[in-house]
Amino acid sequence: MKNSTILLVSGLLCAGLLSACGGNNDYDNAEDAAREMTDQAREYTREAGDYFREQSENFGDQLSELRDEANRAGARGRESFDRAMGNLEERWNEFQDLLAEGTDTTREALADSWDKVKESYEEARKQLREAND
Repeated sequence: MKNSTILLVSGLLCAGLLSACGGNNDYDNAEDAAREMTDQAREYTREAGDYFREQSENFGDQLSELRDEANRAGARGRESFDRAMGNLEERWNEFQDLLAEGTDTTREALADSWDKVKESYEEARKQLREAND
């Protein structure tokens, strides 16, 4: 389940329990609290998306520069670089898909995906350096 869904369900369960115990006012208060928690979860997720969009703005340029550098280096030692670059592009596309999902994506999923992109980028750079040596 997504974080906001969990918050909504738990808030509604609390509201139901309060209602069963008596008092319509308690139910309204719990329902308001559940709504507020859900709104906070959405805001938190939106802020995380904004942060990772900022982090990735120039990354497409870095990928292009890496490809250009590899093309200038020639064909020697390119197999390991090409594998590393393919892995990097796959992870980059997965990250972009998560970012596009918006509020359905948790901050942790974005952070994990971004870390994988950065690791893959470093591995591709390493393979290119080794190919150029």
